[in-house]
Amino acid sequence: MIFTIILFLIAAAFFAGIETGIISIPLNRVRHLKNEGLKNADLLDMFRSNTDKLLGTTLIGTNISVVASTVLASNLILKLFGEHNKALSESISSALMTVVILILCEYIPKVWFSSKPSERCLRLIKPLYFSAIVIYPFSKMILWVTSWIVKGPDKHLAPSALFKSKEELKKLASEGELTGSLSAEETEMIHKVFELSLKKAKDIMIPCEDIVSIAKDASIHDFYEKAKESGCTRMPVYDKKTDDYIGVINVFYVLADKKPVQEKTISEFIRRPLYIPEYMAVDEIFPRLRLYKQPMCLVKDYNDKVVGLITTENILEEIVGEIEDDA
Repeated sequence: MIFTIILFLIAAAFFAGIETGIISIPLNRVRHLKNEGLKNADLLDMFRSNTDKLLGTTLIGTNISVVASTVLASNLILKLFGEHNKALSESISSALMTVVILILCEYIPKVWFSSKPSERCLRLIKPLYFSAIVIYPFSKMILWVTSWIVKGPDKHLAPSALFKSKEELKKLASEGELTGSLSAEETEMIHKVFELSLKKAKDIMIPCEDIVSIAKDASIHDFYEKAKESGCTRMPVYDKKTDDYIGVINVFYVLADKKPVQEKTISEFIRRPLYIPEYMAVDEIFPRLRLYKQPMCLVKDYNDKVVGLITTENILEEIVGEIEDDA
């Protein structure tokens, strides 16, 4: 009987621990292990992708093991103390099994599996798979009843997102560097992408004093010369009367116009610029530029005054470092 109790306790520890271990592995990490062709990775992916199946198997397996071991332990202690000490036997067995189950079947296995979840779950996933086959009729029935009681928009009771948080992705990137899937530079770039949300437009913008611009009343010839000297194909247009930037001009639009240079004016080629507030997070600027199909935007302060300029290149440099212009 003692041997049987130990077997049930080991089973309870196994189900409780592997459940925690599998859930702690990011889904993207599981997919990576599967793509690497590691043994049992397909089984791990099956359980990680279908948490209903995982929880149905582990919960039933844990409860059966705990109940069976508790009943057997109670009978064993009752035999040792005799029928006349039944109340004492039940108290001792309840107290003893509570401590054993909490420590040996819950805390220790969960910590053990969580410390190296990928390695240990891959090694021990097959017993869980065979248990799922045996328990399937019962788990299916329980899940059906539960889903009927707790109806939600998703057919799965415990849907799992591909990525749960930025910290999880950072951890994945670090793991990728350790396994050789990513280089140190690639890992650093991934971390910098998430740091964009901590920076504001005013932190990366080109301030007004460094902006290459063209005056509204300048000649087309002056514009060509400035574009040639600076290498800029787009420039903000500055209006001296209002002391503000009023638009953007593109050298290609000017060149595409068939009129003679002397008949062209800066004003007729001015396009409405995209404005953003200086407190906008940098990770929100790039989607805004893509939405409006603009390669640059002007930054305004709280007084609605233009204080700087941001281009797609400025944002990319925050991720990959300074981009050198071969020209």
